[in-house]
Parts: sequence; C-alpha cells; structure tokens
Amino acid sequence: MYTTLGQTRGCCGHRHLTVVDAGLCLARYRKRQQGQGDYSDRRVVAVADNATWVGSRPTAGVRQLTRPEMRDLYSRAETS
Repeated sequence: MYTTLGQTRGCCGHRHLTVVDAGLCLARYRKRQQGQGDYSDRRVVAVADNATWVGSRPTAGVRQLTRPEMRDLYSRAETS
C-alpha cells in the first residue's frame, strides 16, 4: 500500500494499491498547487498493511520507497 506524505502538506488521505497510483495522485496534487502558485512537499511512501492510521494519516509503518519501487514509479510515469 502507498500514500503521499509531507511534513508541511500532510497526507493525501488515500490508501493506494500501487506505487503508480500514488504517483499519479501526487502529480495531480502538485499540478493543482502550482496552479494556485503554491508548492507541495509531499512524496510517495510505502505503508505497511498493518500500519497505524489516525484519521487519514499513517502514524506508524511508513517507509521510504525501495529502488525497485522508485524505478517502477518513474518508468511508468515516463510512459503515461
């Protein structure tokens, strides 16, 4: 499971099944923010299936993406 998370902007609140879906969510969010003259510090992170969520934000069980996950994210993004 994946989501987007930032220290300032928080979490998108979605539990994406694939890294690509989370990347598309992040791209849409960043596009909206840029249109408003704002920025986004969110990034795609992996969330354990048994992660602890408070509201729409995971508070435990979050990790950075592995290299294979990063390759999948960026290779799919280039073909979209």
